[in-house]
Amino acid sequence: MHHALQIPELLHKIFGYLTKKDQKQCVPVCKLWSEIALDYIWRVISPVEIAWTSLLAPLKQQPYIFESSPTGEAWNRFLSKYSKRIRRLSLVYFGRSDASALLSVMNQTRPQSLILPNLHTLGCFGQWKQLDDTRMLMHDGIQVFTINTYLPQSHWELPLSNLLDLTETIQARMPRLTSLTMTVPTRQEFAEPLAALLENLPVLTRIAIPSFKDISPILKSLSSSTVPQRLKFVGLMGAVSQVGPLGSEGHVALEELEIRAADTQTIIPLLPHLPNVRVLDITITSLDSNSKCLFGAISAHCTGLDTLKMAFLRGQHPFNFDVLQAIFPCVNITTLDILGGPVNMSDSDIVQIALAWPRLKKFRLSERLKVRDTVNNTPKTTLWAIFVLTRLCSQLKCIELSMNTSPRDIPPFDTSFLPSGFQAAQSASLDVMHFDYSKLEQGDELVLVDLLDRVLPVHCSVQSRQFDPQQNRRWRTLVRMFPRSSRDSDERLAE
Repeated sequence: MHHALQIPELLHKIFGYLTKKDQKQCVPVCKLWSEIALDYIWRVISPVEIAWTSLLAPLKQQPYIFESSPTGEAWNRFLSKYSKRIRRLSLVYFGRSDASALLSVMNQTRPQSLILPNLHTLGCFGQWKQLDDTRMLMHDGIQVFTINTYLPQSHWELPLSNLLDLTETIQARMPRLTSLTMTVPTRQEFAEPLAALLENLPVLTRIAIPSFKDISPILKSLSSSTVPQRLKFVGLMGAVSQVGPLGSEGHVALEELEIRAADTQTIIPLLPHLPNVRVLDITITSLDSNSKCLFGAISAHCTGLDTLKMAFLRGQHPFNFDVLQAIFPCVNITTLDILGGPVNMSDSDIVQIALAWPRLKKFRLSERLKVRDTVNNTPKTTLWAIFVLTRLCSQLKCIELSMNTSPRDIPPFDTSFLPSGFQAAQSASLDVMHFDYSKLEQGDELVLVDLLDRVLPVHCSVQSRQFDPQQNRRWRTLVRMFPRSSRDSDERLAE
């Protein structure tokens, strides 16, 4: 064997690129290879990989059970050879990969020492009653914990006593968590105990927890934190409808927020407490006439914002340019992703957007399912707007718009209107161009492909979302034809 293949640091690099199947083939080569390969094989255990428990005793399948209880000798072998290798473990307590019976036996036969001392990521998915046996795996070295007891067959609320027991267990056994995800069915009474838990996890940076009608206890608990945080409210129990008085404290460490609210007026009082937020992901039940006020409040209080994602689930109120113009003061925007009612934007509006946010990387103005069928509103934006965006926003990678794709309505692609610094600029290397509910007339496919060839790079993926079968067929034809320039070149080479 070449001496280079006996250098541990090099082998670690190589084995990290191998699949588990290939890593297993490296085990019998030699002792050094075996040690490094086994470390990779058992490092991450997914929910379907129940075989790690067979290291203790043979298994019977469906449901998984031990043929015989693990012996002391088997435990000693596991602890000395395998236990320190497992860093990430996900467990399920339902279906074909149910580990509940195995964990119960392990809990009864295990030694007093830590079973998985190097475990830093633990995930539990399933019925609540099976979670007691998971406690044996918890320790203060775990940094990431996920618990999900919200299954399709379990649309119920957990008793408050169970939830209090969970918070006490997390605080006592895993005080150094940096990431906590809790997807559990609950109610407003759990907000205060959960807020107390968050306040006592000093290095927590990523939080995903149930959504409550009133989230002020959660926000107050985070107001004294100095650790940058990402906060996500999982909307299992409905939308947030109230943000109580928060005092004068600003949530200076909160950089990312994902929330579902009942209306725009629920979000506006929260924004003054988010001065350092960079990412806002907001879902609002209904699009209404107050949306402009919401965007104005965002620009007034969240000046460092670089990513804005917003979805309006109901309402036919048009999404006009003046609404979007309200957040132009947020000059650092790189991702704008809006889903809502009918979009009413002209080519000149798109020019103003491109000039306001030259660092855009993703630009999406999309309409909800078939919203255009219920509102008589022909989109004004044409392919000329794409030409503008790709010239003024050099980092742009993805565009999704509802458009007027009629070639007869597309102005000439002329750079003379652009500021002098952009007239000779190369277009952005766009990866995805998505036409959202854009009508394509029969016979326009070839003309539109030729126009797209002038605007989009050859590697760009052209996509379309349509619900009319005839439109689907036309767009599929266009997608197969693009890019013509690449296809023609290939044909010439073949000749």
